[in-house]
Amino acid sequence: MSKLALNPVEIGVMGHFYAMTHRGHKYAEDGSILELAKPIQQTFPGRNTICNSGFGRIFSDQAPWNMSLNVFVAGTSNAAPSQSDTVMPDIAGAVARQHVSSQLIESNTDPQVGPLFRKYRFRVSFEPGSFGSSPVNLTRGGLVNTSLQTDSAANLRTRPLLACGLYRDAAGNPTTITVLPDEYLDQIWEYTEFLPSDVTGVVSIDVDGVPTNFNYTIRPSAVFETSGQGSWGAMANAIGYTRPIMHRIDIQRWSLLLAMGRGLATGRR
Repeated sequence: MSKLALNPVEIGVMGHFYAMTHRGHKYAEDGSILELAKPIQQTFPGRNTICNSGFGRIFSDQAPWNMSLNVFVAGTSNAAPSQSDTVMPDIAGAVARQHVSSQLIESNTDPQVGPLFRKYRFRVSFEPGSFGSSPVNLTRGGLVNTSLQTDSAANLRTRPLLACGLYRDAAGNPTTITVLPDEYLDQIWEYTEFLPSDVTGVVSIDVDGVPTNFNYTIRPSAVFETSGQGSWGAMANAIGYTRPIMHRIDIQRWSLLLAMGRGLATGRR
């Protein structure tokens, strides 16, 4: 049986980096933040660039937020990032002394409401001394691919770059944040993925040897699962909504509705 050539399903991704310096948060015994410290300096959310390596991770079922595979970094270059960037050569410091927390802050899983999306916020706290014994001026944040949580700055500069964004001031202009040796740096990344509630089109199917056009609608289904492979709850596995994009309808997690002569027939492939 031949595969049907359906319209591709487009997804959207968006991210924002911003940062703050402080003297230390109050933590619970489990490591969660009880009280945020008062900022000494802070930047404002600025749109980042998802690089080709980042898209490659998304489409190969390797979620870019998987902290067993990726780490956050900060850099000193004023250059605006490009989607074609492969590395971040201006990385300052290493990743040995940082803590990562994450939370789902907004989502929609109801196609009757509108496009499906989920938005996460990640906070990385670099401890005092992470960037050396002298003040350092940082201008942008990034996410690089490495499973070595103690990688050196030199090695990190050669790792695949997944996302990068300049720090911004209140007016949206590029800005700098200065980190003293005795200060913490918090870098925050807000990451959002969008998926349409349905995609429509027309396919031609031979019926008794006669090419016949049929309207169709495809809708995501795995995004409503709360556990297991393909669920939105399983942060480390993006299979539920990326593979349908790459393989279109040739997957079990998408519903196909074909408008046929005897009404709507539902099927799963």
